[in-house]
Amino acid sequence: VDLDWGVPGEIYRKGANSGGGEVSMRARLFFHAFCAWLLTVSAFAQTQQEAIQALRSYYAAINAKNYAAAFALWEKAEDGTNAKGQTLTKFKNGFAGTASVEIEIGQAGDIEGAAGASFVEIPVTISATDMSQQTAKFTGTYTLRASNLSEGRSWRIYTATIRKSRSD
Repeated sequence: VDLDWGVPGEIYRKGANSGGGEVSMRARLFFHAFCAWLLTVSAFAQTQQEAIQALRSYYAAINAKNYAAAFALWEKAEDGTNAKGQTLTKFKNGFAGTASVEIEIGQAGDIEGAAGASFVEIPVTISATDMSQQTAKFTGTYTLRASNLSEGRSWRIYTATIRKSRSD
């Protein structure tokens, strides 16, 4: 049976003269709702992946010693400081003894919306190697925020709760 979804509210028969089937309004509504759900799930997964990519970019910039690019991925207050109250100089100085960092990203949480923005929490494990090749592990969560009101909506680090692992 060929299906013709046609205009909502009507039942269509495609090939009715050749024994075609009938599609009810309920079936068409279900189909349209299912398609909308698939599009939403696809956009949701892509958006989570975009948030994860922002974290990957953040750590790639730190490893490249491009602290301005890493700092730019933080959401800024009106005075230009990041969520921890740091200026770019203070942020850069915080990595003075760091040779490299590696990040393991866990399963991103559900995207939640509030006041024109979307938020997602992403758990991480970080291995930081200092200039003397000593490694320390950290675990925690980043919360990223994307404005739903602006074009070029991109994820920014909103908060970070990172602590040194007890085993180190």
